[in-house]
Amino acid sequence: PYTTLFRSQQFPIECEKSGEEWIEALKKIPPTSFYISGGEPFLYKDLPYIINNLPAKHSIIGIVTNLSMPINIYKKVSKKIHLNVSFHREFVSEADFIEKILALKNSFHININIVATEENFDFIKNKIQVFKQNGIPYHIDPLIDNANKIHEYSNDYKKLLEKHLEESRTFNTEENLAQKIPKKCSAGRNYYNLLPNGDAVICARIIDYKYSPFIQEEVDESVCLGNIFDDSFHLKSNDCICKYDCIAHCDRDYAKITAIKNKVHK
Repeated sequence: PYTTLFRSQQFPIECEKSGEEWIEALKKIPPTSFYISGGEPFLYKDLPYIINNLPAKHSIIGIVTNLSMPINIYKKVSKKIHLNVSFHREFVSEADFIEKILALKNSFHININIVATEENFDFIKNKIQVFKQNGIPYHIDPLIDNANKIHEYSNDYKKLLEKHLEESRTFNTEENLAQKIPKKCSAGRNYYNLLPNGDAVICARIIDYKYSPFIQEEVDESVCLGNIFDDSFHLKSNDCICKYDCIAHCDRDYAKITAIKNKVHK
C-alpha cells in the first residue's frame, strides 16, 4: 500500500520517496504483481509516473480508489489497468461519482464496490442501473457491524439486496486462523506488503501489529522483511512460522497458510 490509516502519524510526507526512487528500487526486486491500496493511493502525486514507468517484469493487478481526486489525476495514467472503485459518500457525491465513472470507463477496467449502508439504499435502488446500462461491473457488500455480524436490514432493503448480493468467497478450513495458532505461511516468500517509506512486512495483519495504536504487542522481526530501498533487501526463501492471528483474510487469496496442529500461542 502507498497509504495507510495511520499515515499522518507514522508516515509523514517527509518520508516519501520520489517516483524515480521507487522505479530504481523496483528494478532490483524479483518479478512482482502489485495491488495498490490505501487510504487513497492517488493522493501520492507520483503514482501515475510509477504506473506508467513500471519495469516490464512487474505488473499491476489493480488499484483501489474512492474517486475523490480530480479527474485529471487519473487521466495521467497511460496504461489501461484495473480500478477497484469504492463509493464513499463522505468523499465524493453520488453525481460526481457517476460522472467520473462514465468519464474513465474507456481508460480503465473498472469494477465498482458499494457497501449496503442505510444511506446507500436509494443509490443501490435507483442509480445502479447506470452502471448496468454501461456494462460496468459492480459488487455490493453487506454491512458488517462491530460484532462481526451482518447488519439488521429492513424487509424492503433485504428484498433489494437479494437481487445483487453474491457469495464471492468462502473460507472452508478446519482451523480458526483468527486465533493465535502457529502456522506455516508462504507470506514473505510469494506475497508481501509494502509501506509508504519502503518498509516491507509479510502481510497486512503485521501492518496492524506494527503501526496500529490499538495493538500493544511487540512484533517479531522474523515477519519484517527490511526496506525495499536498501541494497540488502530480499524476500524469504522459505515459508515462515507465524504466531499471529489472520484477521486480514484477504491475504489468504495469495498466501498458503497451514495451521500447526495442537499448538496455541499465548
